[in-house]
Amino acid sequence: MIRNVYQTHGSFAKDSVNEIFEKLSLPLKHVEIPKLDSMLFINHGNKFKATSLPATAQWSVTNDLIACDFDLDGNMDLFLCQNDLGGPEQMGVIDASPKV
Repeated sequence: MIRNVYQTHGSFAKDSVNEIFEKLSLPLKHVEIPKLDSMLFINHGNKFKATSLPATAQWSVTNDLIACDFDLDGNMDLFLCQNDLGGPEQMGVIDASPKV
């Protein structure tokens, strides 16, 4: 669908979100987000269950997530890859995570 309207990355990049939605005939929908927490969304087939991550996980940015049974208890564990030491010098480092 997008390929039919945009033949190059450049043509896609120059349009605003509203222009893209208009060209693709996608309906705009106003959504209000009541929560700005970092969250986990679990797919239960026909719906998602949203769960806020623990408070300590909110202290820094989450760049990636690894799901694995780290402690071999039969349950899936989540490891958050947090902190960012490679941002612009003016921003400083984002390193508030205590290793969640």
